[in-house]
Amino acid sequence: MNQYSMVVNLLKKVWLKVLH
Repeated sequence: MNQYSMVVNLLKKVWLKVLH
């Protein structure tokens, strides 16, 4: 597991919340 992957995953969740 890499930190970049975790950060991207987190950003995706946040982005989805922003979109909805």
